[in-house]
Amino acid sequence: MKETIRLGFISGLSGVYGWSAQDQLRGITLAVEQINSGGGISGKKVSIISRDDTSDPKKAAEGTRYLIEKEKIDFMVGGLSAGTQLFINEEMKKAGLLFISIGQSNEITTAKHLGPYTFHEALTPYMTVQGMGKWVFANLGKKIFIVMSDYEWGWHVLSAYELLAKEAGAQIVGVAKIPFPAKASNDFSKHFPVILKAKPEVLIAANFGADQLKFIEDVNTAGLQRKMSIVNLLLGAERHTSGSKQFCFALHQAIQWRPLGIRGLRIQWSHGASYSRQKSKPLSY
Repeated sequence: MKETIRLGFISGLSGVYGWSAQDQLRGITLAVEQINSGGGISGKKVSIISRDDTSDPKKAAEGTRYLIEKEKIDFMVGGLSAGTQLFINEEMKKAGLLFISIGQSNEITTAKHLGPYTFHEALTPYMTVQGMGKWVFANLGKKIFIVMSDYEWGWHVLSAYELLAKEAGAQIVGVAKIPFPAKASNDFSKHFPVILKAKPEVLIAANFGADQLKFIEDVNTAGLQRKMSIVNLLLGAERHTSGSKQFCFALHQAIQWRPLGIRGLRIQWSHGASYSRQKSKPLSY
């Protein structure tokens, strides 16, 4: 019989989403420390075995198999990128082990992919767009241009905005698809002339991590914030010191996260506050 419960964590600990995945691992580490200090689970201590998939689907699948077969994990938490979640989930389903997905995805919640031990704690891109998009159309304008990361999450965000725009009588005047992760120095800025020509009221960015920081820097350098409102779906708050005209933080999550309710939100807040007291820095995501 195992002396400890082995928790696997796999995500993009390096690369475009590195800082956020590292924050998530720090949050899990704090939770495990609190569990163990309270006597563990049924008297057993919990240990963490982590793996870096660099937000690459192939590495995510390989890393998951390694954690299952070599490290003999009991369950898994991870998958910040929508591009890796389904690969992790598939391996966990084959092994009959519990997987808690921590990133945004529409597909993992569908019957095709949802296994008996699949849990998804994050919002879906559809939910995020419903919350933010309605606020944007009501407060900033209905003529929008979307800059999106060209992979699963960005595709889902675009699809959700297309549906919502049709319902709200809004207009998507253009879409710029950015390679994921962005590599060239002008991956964002080369689209700015087209954006300016389209004259949107709102520029909506569907990106995160290092790509998001690059986008914000380029937007500010070009002065686009003086021509239109700038909105990003997800922000790591402490990472941004931008002077843009307007950023809409994803605070709507508190409204949309109905299954957890107020108690769930208080638990999350308490956990984040505990981390901040111990580490003298906030958790970002």
